[in-house]
Amino acid sequence: MKKQNPPVSQTIMILEERKVTYSKILRKPRLNRNIDLYAEIGSGDLGFSTPGPPLQTTSIPEGSGDGFTTSEGSGDMPPSSVEPKPTPTNPNPPLQCQNGGRFNGEICVCAANFYGDRCEFISGRIELGPQVNVTVNVELRFVNKIYNVNFQDILSLNYRDFETNFKKEMALLYKNVPGYKDVKILDIRNGSVIVNHNVIAEVEYIMDVDLNEMYDIVFQRVETQLENLQTENCTGGTFPLCVNGASYKIARDPVPTMEELCRNLIPDSFENFFSPSLTQSGLTCLSDCEERSPNHRNCHDGICRILPNTGASCSCPNTDQYIYASGDCKGKMAKTALFGGLGAAIGVLVIGLLIMGFFQLRRWRRIKREVSRERFNADPDSVWEDENSSIDFTGIQNNQQDTGSSSSGSAERTFRPTLDKIDPSLKIKTKRPTVSLT
Repeated sequence: MKKQNPPVSQTIMILEERKVTYSKILRKPRLNRNIDLYAEIGSGDLGFSTPGPPLQTTSIPEGSGDGFTTSEGSGDMPPSSVEPKPTPTNPNPPLQCQNGGRFNGEICVCAANFYGDRCEFISGRIELGPQVNVTVNVELRFVNKIYNVNFQDILSLNYRDFETNFKKEMALLYKNVPGYKDVKILDIRNGSVIVNHNVIAEVEYIMDVDLNEMYDIVFQRVETQLENLQTENCTGGTFPLCVNGASYKIARDPVPTMEELCRNLIPDSFENFFSPSLTQSGLTCLSDCEERSPNHRNCHDGICRILPNTGASCSCPNTDQYIYASGDCKGKMAKTALFGGLGAAIGVLVIGLLIMGFFQLRRWRRIKREVSRERFNADPDSVWEDENSSIDFTGIQNNQQDTGSSSSGSAERTFRPTLDKIDPSLKIKTKRPTVSLT
């Protein structure tokens, strides 16, 4: 039968004997408190039936959770919840590389002819070199081969084997074609084996020579080789391909213009801002930022860049110190001088307006005085009447024929003193003023 826990008084007494601060333990949560008491006193001292060494406990800090503790070696105590560690953030988040660039973990590795932190800018000059590829379309029917449905699958082993052998035999057939480079299979059909392919030749740009003339030479040589094949019937390689009679077709492919060659090499968002230029070194595609371009944009002290779908754009230097009058980085003005000059101009303008206002006010007063003087000279009696106000002398009657008349509808009267009865010889005596103290 399991023994009951000893009373609290006995526990306190044991703690005092072991010099354990009871109040310190009581401040912990109840579950932590019981475990600490058990670990400090031991099961033997409390009278438990199973003696053993004190439990080693790991307490959860106060306020960090639900108050549970984990006891090593005890299955009775509920385990503490372990918070997941935060996922470390990547110090170098991947950049959004543009125009075919790829992020290698640190920077964008740009494709050919592109640069910038995100490969957002394209080079101003793109060299195509002195050669250009032209093609002649040919269709051949080989009677010594059996058609396989797997020829329609370019990933199948049958197709790859046939393609390898076909290119080897065509290299022997077209070896005398000027600038022969390769063949490209376009289609394989049933009928023995019918192969539609392009003969690819490389011709060189020559100044003052039309590219179509050079293409005619390539076309004629391909046609000659096909006629020889009809005579010999089979190719002379390790895997001969044999024809039967007039079993070939030949057609011209359009010769690409220099503009088309540039557009085929440049992405759609930039192609409208490049122009071809043929020199002794070959064909070059020039952007509108290049001086030799017919659509050159001069950025003067700035840097010209081609932006997608926008075109040439000027990036002016030191915009924190200077202001430019145009987008081409022309008319550079220092901000300090501009703002200082603007403030001075405003100050001069204000002073000028004040001076003008002062002289205008003086002129207006002078005109007013002259008008008053002219009126006085014309009618001296009118000086007693203010032009802006009137004096109402109700009840004063002086030289008025009709004092009670109000037929005019106005109570205004003009005061005109009469000095006929005044004796100017009379002297007026006044008493000396005295101070009265009260």
